Parts: sequence; C-alpha cells; structure tokens
Amino acid sequence: MKVAISGTSGIGKTTLASALAEVFQWPMLDEQHSEIIANGAALRRARASGNKEAILPAINACRNTVVNWLNSREAHLYNRDHIIADRAAMDVILYWLELDLSQGDRCDLDRIFLRCHKHMTLFDLVVFPPVPSKALKNEGEHARHRPESISRSVLSHSALLGLAQQIGGTKIAVLPKTLSTTEDQVRKLQRLIETS
Repeated sequence: MKVAISGTSGIGKTTLASALAEVFQWPMLDEQHSEIIANGAALRRARASGNKEAILPAINACRNTVVNWLNSREAHLYNRDHIIADRAAMDVILYWLELDLSQGDRCDLDRIFLRCHKHMTLFDLVVFPPVPSKALKNEGEHARHRPESISRSVLSHSALLGLAQQIGGTKIAVLPKTLSTTEDQVRKLQRLIETS
C-alpha cells in the first residue's frame, strides 16, 4: 500500500509519516522540498523588486523544481509496493497556484493538474491529519464568521484538502480533531490500512 500524508505546515505530517513507517516497517519518502521553498522565496524577491529580467528566470526555476520533485517522487513510487510519503502532489500544486507559475495560461495550468492527478493515482490513500487548535488565531464565533481571523495554516489546509478532492485519483482520509496525538492517529490509520 502507498500512503501519503498531506496538509499544511506544522501539523505533524513528518511525525505521523515516520511513526506509520515504523509501525508497518515500510520505507518513508521524505518531503524533500527545500529547493522548492528556496526558489519560491527567490521569485517573491524578484517580483517585489520589480526587476522584470529576474522574474522569468525565477519562474522557470520554480517550475523546473516542481516538475523535478514530481519526477523524483514518481520514480520512488513506481518502484515500491509499500511506502509512506511525507507530502503529495497537492502540496506542490498549491505552491504552483500561490506563485502563479502558469501566469494566466489555462492550458499550462491544466497540464500541471493532469500531472498531479497522475501522481495522485499512484497512492492508495492520502491522509490529512487534523489541524491543531493552536493553528487558529481566534477560536469561537468570531473565527467562524470572519475569514480574516482564520489563520493561514487553516486556510492552507482547507485548500490542500479541496485540491485533493478536485484532483482525485485516490482515497482520502481526513482525521478528526479528536485524534490529537500521533499515537491515536497511527492506531486509526493502522486499522484503516489493515482493513483495506
């Protein structure tokens, strides 16, 4: 079985992936996206400076890094029967959208969505751990009715889940907030995986 752990930063994806890999004695595919983050920061700086000559090379560097990331991960996925992956295609498609790497080219955007769909079909299950309460700036009535009061991590997590549903190609498991510890999450996923 091939399982991906997805979601926003800081919710314990790597911890959960590592714990699941240990329980099942399956290899774990690390997130390996530091180059993507670095190139994105360079693109943001180029855009902020207004230096048009630096923007296009920065966009191309970002695009190439994302495609290389997908290629590398797909090579690992094709060669394994069982694997736990820290992150999946939704994580890079959200990055692609945030940085507007298609620059309004709908055909280009469709191509990257198709590529991500192909990537997603390699997984049997994509898991979204719960966002911890600390991720909310303000809880309660105000947070539910004022989107600007909801933290970026909650919005990012929701966007990733929505992208996973739109891209399709695999089963999605959204873990409830009641599973607040990694141990609880692992037990739930162990039962889910063993019955699949």
